Amino acid sequence: MEDTGSAESKGGGEEKIDSSEKASEADGDKASANSSDGSSDSQGSDANSTSGSYKDGEYLGKASAYNGNVEVKVTISGGKMTAIDIVKTKDDEDYFFDAQKKVIPEILEKQSTDVDAVAGATTSSEGIAHAVEKALEQAKIVV
Repeated sequence: MEDTGSAESKGGGEEKIDSSEKASEADGDKASANSSDGSSDSQGSDANSTSGSYKDGEYLGKASAYNGNVEVKVTISGGKMTAIDIVKTKDDEDYFFDAQKKVIPEILEKQSTDVDAVAGATTSSEGIAHAVEKALEQAKIVV
């Protein structure tokens, strides 16, 4: 999606944060009490998506968002994503909430991180999706 004139527009590229970096962040992180539960039998098949069979459990992932890192907890049950919770973020609450309320349900519905970003909250949207990808890398069943 094109992001024209949003408050979240920012030059430069995304930087993915390696999961080996320090997990704790400075005080002031905002943890969201909002999460989404639900699953779908549909599986994404796009080459850029992260989908497939996963080990049941809870997995943490962290990635860059608009104002620092976003950390998520992905719950896998029956080999599929069933919940995504925001553990930490420093992003602006209004923009991040807009991204969270659209992106998380779409990831769960598609069982894929190949989802559209929210206009005006593009970097937050992408941060959530990238953090989920990092969590899923840990849960992936290697055959």
